[in-house]
Amino acid sequence: MKEQPLKSNTNQRNSTLEFERLNPSIIFAYYLLLIMITVLFNSPIILMIEFTAVLGLLIQVSDMMSALKTLKATGIMALFIIIINPLTNHNGAHLLTSFHGLTITKEALLYGFLMALSLTNVILLFASYNKLMTNNKFMFLFGKILPRLSLLTMIVMRFIPLFLKRFKNISQIQKMRGINVDQGSVRQRTKALMQLMQVLLVDACYNAFQTADSMTARGFGSTKRSNYQRYRMTRRDITYAGILASGGIVLIGEAIRRIGVIQIYPSLQMNWGTWQEEGLLIGTVALICGLPMVVELKEELWWKFYK
Repeated sequence: MKEQPLKSNTNQRNSTLEFERLNPSIIFAYYLLLIMITVLFNSPIILMIEFTAVLGLLIQVSDMMSALKTLKATGIMALFIIIINPLTNHNGAHLLTSFHGLTITKEALLYGFLMALSLTNVILLFASYNKLMTNNKFMFLFGKILPRLSLLTMIVMRFIPLFLKRFKNISQIQKMRGINVDQGSVRQRTKALMQLMQVLLVDACYNAFQTADSMTARGFGSTKRSNYQRYRMTRRDITYAGILASGGIVLIGEAIRRIGVIQIYPSLQMNWGTWQEEGLLIGTVALICGLPMVVELKEELWWKFYK
């Protein structure tokens, strides 16, 4: 029986996110605005909108299991902050309870919650950033303007994940030699950990020297840097750049008027604006945070009705 050749299905879209195909400057500006939202505003509504958006984006760019694993780790840390802050910070005018001289105030509890939520947003934000903003895109943006600084930034951002990966590999190799950091007394485990760190640091230094020699041999920095992959600004990129720029102006204006900002200390005070100002801020934040979803929805509708 003769095998039939497989036919490609032209109705199936590529699994790559359309947001990932945008110009690197648009992606970088998007994350810059997300950081701006986290820094400028501490309203629970705004932070929850951002949390929902960055978690959904992380699930899209990675997978459900890895996203939930990241969320679990950050959730434990956030819960720790929420519990510890009221126990160590007794500032505030609204007393909730007092036990053997330990006072817990509403301000301290709210501040711990908002700080934990902001930190969670930042961690989830950078988790998806590392997936979307690759080294090539980062070097494309800043390689010509700040070649040494951009290279140093890229190396630093890559160092910690690579360091942890090498630590795991070396730990597995050392277990075959009887050096195990998980078994034995405290002294034995400490000694095994010190030996492991020694091997890891020697390996890291050797790789760094090798990379430096390779870059020198290839003439790094002798001429103006070029990129093997070019990204052009399309009409679609310009449209989304206009949306982000307009949203950034609105965010700065609302932050100057202190809309969406809660004064926690010395006394809890809500700064409510008019419903138009509040609605404009919430709508702008939702549009900026949900921009990847807007891009995907637009492309999905285009694919459905024009293909």
